[in-house]
Amino acid sequence: MWLNLNYQGGAKVNAQSGEPAVDILSCECIVWDFDGTLFDLDVNWGELKTHLDSLLRRHPDYQPNSHLSIDGLVNEARRLKLEGTIFDAMAESERQGMSNWERGLKRIPTDIFMALKERSALVSNNMSGTLRSFLARLGAPEVPFITRDKVMRPKPDPEGLHQLKALWFGKRARFIGDSDIDLKVATASGIPFTHVDDLIKLYPRGLETSTTRGRP
Repeated sequence: MWLNLNYQGGAKVNAQSGEPAVDILSCECIVWDFDGTLFDLDVNWGELKTHLDSLLRRHPDYQPNSHLSIDGLVNEARRLKLEGTIFDAMAESERQGMSNWERGLKRIPTDIFMALKERSALVSNNMSGTLRSFLARLGAPEVPFITRDKVMRPKPDPEGLHQLKALWFGKRARFIGDSDIDLKVATASGIPFTHVDDLIKLYPRGLETSTTRGRP
């Protein structure tokens, strides 16, 4: 089933809202969310929404609507052929939001992610440049990912997850995330979901095989 919902951001879901009792090492494919799961971007999404609205107001055919979510503003940008302008603004906001690496990095989930990077992928509503920079800094540029600027319908629609279907279909897969959006996209695709907080409880020291162990 394909969802076509209009979300601005994902509300946090409580730990144990998915299926937390999982041996992550038994998973043949782990699909990760990014923001809130592996890294906490320092972005004021309300201010970003206001900025995107101001950029769209430069177009004479734009009809301002205070109820539009970020997804709605992106759709308007596509209609007005201003998608590049809006995506550039979003990418710059996220670039600044990732500037404090030490504060933003969620070390235990990232430790696990790096240990299992050969069987991992990411599906995110962030921008491709953000994930590319994140993975490059970790030394894992080969990990596949799908981002907002690569799909017409971002999460919770499973379009991005289905683009990676060859990696997880028919395998013991698991989706790790932190929001209702992540839970919805996993459910829509038939992949069990585990909240990142539950993962941390299960593996409070990460995985001993991780290449990130000992990083400052």
